[in-house]
Amino acid sequence: SDSTVLDSLAQTIPNCNINLNDITSAAIDSVWYSGNIINVVWSVFTSTDTIFVTTSYTLNNGYGVYLLQLSVYCPITPIGQYLSLNQEFDEYFTVTESIYFGDPILNLYQIDPEDYNVNVYPNPTYDEVTVTFNADQLILKIINLQGQIVQESKIKSGETVSLVKFDSGMYLFELVSEYGVSLKRVIKN
Repeated sequence: SDSTVLDSLAQTIPNCNINLNDITSAAIDSVWYSGNIINVVWSVFTSTDTIFVTTSYTLNNGYGVYLLQLSVYCPITPIGQYLSLNQEFDEYFTVTESIYFGDPILNLYQIDPEDYNVNVYPNPTYDEVTVTFNADQLILKIINLQGQIVQESKIKSGETVSLVKFDSGMYLFELVSEYGVSLKRVIKN
């Protein structure tokens, strides 16, 4: 419904190893991309554990804001016993997050987000966050949910970033190197 959103994309993960009744929430943990293929690591939080699910989405509408959806699906009845797909016999947990797909720098290659080991803490925060990573320097773009870059700077690992001038809400931290991009979601209270 938001006119700034270019597309909504969904992935369904059939995973009966996750007890759907135990899921408390889910969120994007990290994002990286190559061309228009976005790879997302979702954190699915249960009452006792965090389960990481990796999905891929193809963004065909250029740069801007996208809504990405993850559904964890588990049939109560084994698939072979279905006469037809009937919602009352299925269980789902669904979460939707928005991301900003920006203008890449140089040629970006798919990178494993573990390569940079990017951490942003504390998260959620009130005023400041510290950003750590395994690189000499990265470009940090802070993006609001309207897809606007509200701050851009070069940072070194361990640097503190002030969010004092920003309103409460969710922001995307896009950390860019010549090899790839990592996105982190940051909540300002």
